[in-house]
Amino acid sequence: MNNKIFINGVIGIDTKLLDVIRQYKSLKNPTSIEVIIDSVGGYVIDGENIYSYLKNLPIEVTTIAHKAYSIAAQIFMAGSKRLVVDNSAGVMIHCPLVQNITGNSTDLDFISSSLKETESKFVDFYSNALNIDKATVLKLLQQETFFSAKEALEIGLSTGIKQQELQAVALYHKQTTTNNNMNKKEVTTLFKASTDVTDATGEILTFPDVDTDSTPAVGDKATGSDGTAIDGEILLPDGVKYIFENGELKEIIPAASEEEEETNPALEDAPVAVEIEPVTLEDGRIITVEDGVIVVSEIPAAEEEGEEEETNPALEEATAELAKELAEVKDLKALVHAQILELKKATKSKELNVMKNNIDTTTKLKTDINPAIKALSKLRNK
Repeated sequence: MNNKIFINGVIGIDTKLLDVIRQYKSLKNPTSIEVIIDSVGGYVIDGENIYSYLKNLPIEVTTIAHKAYSIAAQIFMAGSKRLVVDNSAGVMIHCPLVQNITGNSTDLDFISSSLKETESKFVDFYSNALNIDKATVLKLLQQETFFSAKEALEIGLSTGIKQQELQAVALYHKQTTTNNNMNKKEVTTLFKASTDVTDATGEILTFPDVDTDSTPAVGDKATGSDGTAIDGEILLPDGVKYIFENGELKEIIPAASEEEEETNPALEDAPVAVEIEPVTLEDGRIITVEDGVIVVSEIPAAEEEGEEEETNPALEEATAELAKELAEVKDLKALVHAQILELKKATKSKELNVMKNNIDTTTKLKTDINPAIKALSKLRNK
């Protein structure tokens, strides 16, 4: 089965970037593709986007031009192999233009500036692609130059020529029959033209009862290229889906709009997050699953009786420091008492009052420190 992508009509209207992406993604692990182009051109931005997409595909791309005009010619250049069908409309390049534009001088100046910028991009593009100087490329663009299959090959637009394929035609056929009991008479038979539809994979569906200029409708019957009845879902290049049952078209599903987000097969196949009941481990940690993510809690603080609490170095240091200060106070008190005994022998009341004040200060210091010592002791013994 050939892997083909079709680019038809007006770029940006009949064929958009989304159409090309949809066609490519419908292919089953392609290693190469053929891009069939039959377009008069269209919107520059849409064409440039399609060119970039095809150019960056990780497989070999062959572009085949039945008609590749204007921006469609740039899309044609995306192929590593580029073929122009012999005796076809060929390829045409020209400068960008706008139609049906009205506005004031500022508007027209902006449009003119934009056209010149796009024109410069065209010149750079074809100059690099064809290895021709920019001045010559500009003249080709300004002259709206058409290239036949042979001319496109000679200038470097294409890498080869594809021969026109033979196609079946519908005939108006006259025949005469002879009957021994009748005179010779003319019998006219009209072979009605059928409609062929090409799906996104390049396969041809034939609707024998649908006129050439008509569109298949629900109830019409179709066969494949091998003559067998079509069955199942068929995707067309524009994203429309045909649903068949035993060769009969049962349903036509319109293409998704551009606003609809494309499905992501990788996400569709991803495992669904599962919620489970919390599980408690031997060390007290609890395992839960939240939004598909496993969460393990921290080890809880010890609550059993007799289990020692972790020591607090800062608390130990503060307790030791206060105990030291208390000892110093006791020593000071003893010293003061000794001095008081000596002062009893003194006769000066002033000196006696000073020493008494010292005793009062020491006693107050002890009174202030004792509650802190008791509070720390309680904390340490918890």
